[in-house]
Amino acid sequence: MPLRPDQQELKSRIYASWENGSRNVLSVAPCGFGKTVCLADIMKDHHTGVQIVVAHRQELVSQLSLALAKAGIYHRIVALPATIRFIVSLHVKKIGRSYYQPNAPVAVAGVDTLIRREDELGRFLRQVTLYQTDEGHH
Repeated sequence: MPLRPDQQELKSRIYASWENGSRNVLSVAPCGFGKTVCLADIMKDHHTGVQIVVAHRQELVSQLSLALAKAGIYHRIVALPATIRFIVSLHVKKIGRSYYQPNAPVAVAGVDTLIRREDELGRFLRQVTLYQTDEGHH
């Protein structure tokens, strides 16, 4: 799904910040703007390395995973097995197939689960070159 002009403008500003040497960029937009859609679009076309998006609640992990799935991005989900099953069923219900792939170079994670599994995920996390967070004020 193509971005709206205002979403494309936000994405262009993020890219410009990176091109100007910024390593940490915080994008701000109102509720309903489609920040998650922008995030998925950036993950799809801008960055080819190992990447992760982190949220502070499992509901947001589900929303982020669904956004990546709608963008056609296969990804791992760092969550409890029951949460993964729920999200996979959500993919199938909304899109007709799952985009969950346990060893994908793209991941969606809940911050608490990520912290608890840091030792197990250490090798993957050391390879990450793009971190994105949802609800950055948390």
